[in-house]
Amino acid sequence: MKKAYVGDYCCVPGCTNSRGKCNREGQAISFYQFPKDVSRKHNWLCHIPVEKDFTPTTSTRICSVHFAGGRKNDDPTHPSYSPTIFPNSSSKPRTTNNSLSANRSYNQKPKHIFRKRSSTGRQAAGRPKVARLLDCLNEAGDHDYYTTNKQQNLTKIQQLEKEVTELKEQISDLKGKFLRLENIKDDDRKFQFWTNLPNFLVFSSLCDYLKTRTDSNNLCYWNGEATNTTGMTSKKGPTRKFTFEEEFFMVLVKLKTGKFNEDIAQTFDISTGHFSKIFTTWINFLSNELKTLFEMKYSTEEQPNCFQSFDNLKIILDCTELLLQKSSSLDSRKSTFSNYKHHDTVKFLVGISPNLAVNFVSSAWGGRASDKHITLNSEPLLHGLKRGDLVMSDRGFTVSDELEFQGVKIVMPDFKGRERVQFTNAESNRSNKISHARIHVERIIQRIKTFHLLEQIVKLNMFDLFEQIFVVCAYLTNFQLPVIKK
Repeated sequence: MKKAYVGDYCCVPGCTNSRGKCNREGQAISFYQFPKDVSRKHNWLCHIPVEKDFTPTTSTRICSVHFAGGRKNDDPTHPSYSPTIFPNSSSKPRTTNNSLSANRSYNQKPKHIFRKRSSTGRQAAGRPKVARLLDCLNEAGDHDYYTTNKQQNLTKIQQLEKEVTELKEQISDLKGKFLRLENIKDDDRKFQFWTNLPNFLVFSSLCDYLKTRTDSNNLCYWNGEATNTTGMTSKKGPTRKFTFEEEFFMVLVKLKTGKFNEDIAQTFDISTGHFSKIFTTWINFLSNELKTLFEMKYSTEEQPNCFQSFDNLKIILDCTELLLQKSSSLDSRKSTFSNYKHHDTVKFLVGISPNLAVNFVSSAWGGRASDKHITLNSEPLLHGLKRGDLVMSDRGFTVSDELEFQGVKIVMPDFKGRERVQFTNAESNRSNKISHARIHVERIIQRIKTFHLLEQIVKLNMFDLFEQIFVVCAYLTNFQLPVIKK
């Protein structure tokens, strides 16, 4: 075997490549030093067919022709991490066409010499290569390649575990920033901002009551006018993504913020259609249950001082209007146009008890309807009043004759009329007392409108559901902090 070359020549025996030559593809041949890493250096020596006592120096080079792809790579898993391309027989390198022709002419042999080899001959031809590999393994001595690879794998595993831990922390941090019930329930300020309820304790108590009004802890989703939302559907399907409390929380967020269904659905990672079904289900359910809980209920406890001078006072009435989308039908606009607002409106009659709790909400009426007309056509209100009861209202409720026929007395500020210049002292004091007490129904109505969904112009396509929405918002104000501090 030839001695290895040094300098700008390839050290592989039989390889005549030197600096400045090109490979078969016309690319310049690169020359590499032996690596300083001991294990990689041994790996190279085991592959290169050099003599046993060969020791590379700093000037020893190996050309790029002996690496897969014609280039060295420092990745241990890459095929070109070590030199692997050498002559298949007689330790001759891959040469150019000219050198091959010269070798063939020099070493030309008669064709009759090349006969079929036996299996024994092939094994004998393969022995030198196996012997060289065994010699390289013996030269490696006590070096443990398995341990080295194991340490490298352990290092990679530790790096991957560190990355997984960091990603889990990032995911946990991002989840903490999402609008979810568990993220804001301990912060009363945030909870009130998103739900209009004072804290999570009130929310939880209301949920516990509502659960008792269902057949189970889930509602039957709305699918038409005949749907009973308190029952469970008989059709089996996938388990619900949200709990009873989480669905109620989503509905409160919609009422408080007035966001589009698409926005709420994006926030809670559900489809728009699914949230619309949840919202419709809960609005109908809450409307029925809150009416049952509060409508025309009275309590003499915790009455403010301003109501104590009015014996048998049962309810304080006032009307409020919300802007309505203009209809293309003139007949419809006749009933919805309000001379007071100069706009198409929808009108509600709201009543509160002397302990400042909403206890009556009428059906939705067009803005043209008068206060008197709405009052006389609100059957739950008239049926809830008994003989001897007292009703407080503004001057617009000219229903004293109709209520007196039922044995109910109405109290309102006095009319001055055109004949007189001013009120008497008695009339002025009485009107001040009534106004001082009646102002609280306007404060309650203002609280109802803090549900920002009511601030928007009512769309005609949601008018069928809007009456229930207003009822729910009105009765939910009973769970807020009192209007008058004790």
